[in-house]
Amino acid sequence: LEHQHTLFRPPHFWLGGCQKCGTTSMYDLLSKHPQIIAPTPKEPGYFALPSPLRSLRARWYVRDVLQLSTICDKGMKRVATFDGTAYYLQWDYSAALALRQAAPWAKLVIILREPITRAMSWLQHMNMKFPLVPNCLRSRSMDCCVRQRWFLRGNHHLGGSLYDAHLQKWLAAGWPLEQFLIIKFE
Repeated sequence: LEHQHTLFRPPHFWLGGCQKCGTTSMYDLLSKHPQIIAPTPKEPGYFALPSPLRSLRARWYVRDVLQLSTICDKGMKRVATFDGTAYYLQWDYSAALALRQAAPWAKLVIILREPITRAMSWLQHMNMKFPLVPNCLRSRSMDCCVRQRWFLRGNHHLGGSLYDAHLQKWLAAGWPLEQFLIIKFE
């Protein structure tokens, strides 16, 4: 059984980054590769769940998200699958630790983007996606919005672009640097 476990170890990697860094674009590119089984949904959020809920959802995660039957059909040694939950990077230490405990072999593919551009893109995205939620852009220009105090703080605006702080949580959870692949979009 141990030998079989070493042959099949999903997820093979985690695709993450901060919101609006380009993880969806990378997901779309990876999903077109014949040796990649893209997760469904892209962002299952499995490792952000509390441990008791992860235990209840483990079968769903392996069977439906990582698509175990498709992997078996294509040949376990010939394909790879991944978790595309981008927000794990910004999540608290628990997601990094849960993924490390469950899949210490996984590679971490992190997408980063110029911090201010990413934060501005996030603000625009939220304005378009959630028209009923208050947003600075409904009454002010982007130049005015980015000068507001709240834009400089928090986990989503410019504070969400504090990549070093996010990566420190992953290193503290025991992830070695050699398992990271950091890609800068733009």
